[in-house]
Amino acid sequence: LLFAGYSYAHCSQRWLRRRWQAIVHLALLFAAVSLLHVLPDASWEPPGGGSPVWQILLILAVSVGLPFFVLSTTAPMLQGWFAATRHASAADPYFLYVASNIGSLTGLLAYPVLIEPTLSLQRQTGLWAATYVVGATLVAICAAIAFRHHAATVDAAPTSSERVSGLRRLRWTALSFMPASLMMAVTSYLSTDVAAVPLLWIVPMALYLVTFVVAFSHRGDRVSAAVAQGLPIVLLPLVLLIATRGGVPLWF
Repeated sequence: LLFAGYSYAHCSQRWLRRRWQAIVHLALLFAAVSLLHVLPDASWEPPGGGSPVWQILLILAVSVGLPFFVLSTTAPMLQGWFAATRHASAADPYFLYVASNIGSLTGLLAYPVLIEPTLSLQRQTGLWAATYVVGATLVAICAAIAFRHHAATVDAAPTSSERVSGLRRLRWTALSFMPASLMMAVTSYLSTDVAAVPLLWIVPMALYLVTFVVAFSHRGDRVSAAVAQGLPIVLLPLVLLIATRGGVPLWF
């Protein structure tokens, strides 16, 4: 659904005029409101002895599928709208990924620590619905502001002095697999070989989100240079520990 949301944002900005982008996107946003109060009950339970996988997927698809799909489009869609304005930073709107990933990190840490232990499922659903409506309203305001102050060439096809080759696209795609694969590998190792504690997977996920915050910030280049210099110092002891199967405390 995340991939589908990004694809939808890309295609709508490429093929639709700005006004139709806003109409279609806001229609999807508020159509998803009708699904915000869907809660599973006993009728959703799988038959006795059967696999619950498809039942769980059905519950997720019905209850949060469309809202999640629409929310996943927010960052690329708003960046596209922002880039079409006359704002001083419109030429490089990717710093907005800092805000979106800080939001993801906040939600990742807040749910197991604050929300899940203190609120019932019913209250969580109400909070989710209320904040979703607020978010949809803010997106509508952003659309109105963006299209009121959009550049005169907003609907013109973007031009570029450099043509991106297919080989470079393949290289970007291959490189994008590396951090995601590393995060999955570390998460699987922690969950299976260290301790079967669900909260352990928050650590690699939080680090993954922090890297996005740093990479898209205005100081990303400086931090990347410092990390590149310090990486061998961290990597060599780690390789030795793995090669010798040495044990270290969990905090390390």
